[in-house]
Amino acid sequence: MPVTRPGKHGCPDVDTSLPSNASSAQQDKFESEVANVAKDILSSETLDYDLDADFIEQAEYIPEEDFLALSAEHPDEEIIVRKLSSGGAKLLIGPRGCGKTTLMLKAYYDLLRTPSAATFPIYVNFKLSLQLEPLYANTPNAAYWFRQWLVLMIYKGVHSTISGSKKVKLPSALPDLETVDEAVRSLEAGKVDEFTDDSSYTIDALCASITKLLALNKLSRCILLLDDAAHAFSPRQQEDFFDFF
Repeated sequence: MPVTRPGKHGCPDVDTSLPSNASSAQQDKFESEVANVAKDILSSETLDYDLDADFIEQAEYIPEEDFLALSAEHPDEEIIVRKLSSGGAKLLIGPRGCGKTTLMLKAYYDLLRTPSAATFPIYVNFKLSLQLEPLYANTPNAAYWFRQWLVLMIYKGVHSTISGSKKVKLPSALPDLETVDEAVRSLEAGKVDEFTDDSSYTIDALCASITKLLALNKLSRCILLLDDAAHAFSPRQQEDFFDFF
C-alpha cells in the first residue's frame, strides 16, 4: 500500500515500494492509488509553489537588455573584459555557473555597442557539441565533420553579430544564415549524407569572409569569443578543436 507523508514544498511524497511477490490484483490496486495521489497533488488548491524557483536562467539565453540589467558585476570584471577584448588567445577557467559566459557576453556586448572600438565581435556557444559525438563511432571521418560544424557555428556567430549590430554591412561571399542553419542541423542529427558540402565551410574560406567583412565595414579586427569549448567537448572533440584553433 502506498504511504503518503509531507514532502518538499508541502507536497506529499509517495512510498512506491511494493513486495516483489505481490499479486496482479495488488499491483493494480497499488498503481490506482498512486495515480489518485498524483491527481490530488495536481488538483490541490493548497499547493502554492513557484515553479520558476527551480530554474536558473543561463546567460546565453537572456535577451541583451535583460542580461545587462540582471547580471552581477565580478570584482575583477573591468580587467577581465578588457583582456577578453584585446588581441591574443585568452582562457577563462572555472566551474560551471561561476560566470565565464557572463564575462564573455559582457565583453561581446561592450564591443558590439562601442563603434570606436572598430572591432567585429563574434560570440559562439558550443554546448551542443556532444550531438556530434556519435559520428566518432559511426563514421570514419568524424574529425572532418566536426571541423565543418565548428566553422558553421562561427558563421552563425557572424550572422548573429550582424543582426545585433544593425549597422554592419553583409559581404556577398558570406554563406546565408538559412543555408548555415540547415547544414548545422544536418550535422547535429548525424545526417552527413544530407549535408551539402561547400568549399566555403573551411577555415581559409571563413577567414577570407571575415577579412572581407572587416574591409567592407572599415573595421580593424575581429574578436572570437568561443564558449563551452572545454566543458562541452568530449576528449576527442577537444583534440580536434585545438587542431582547428
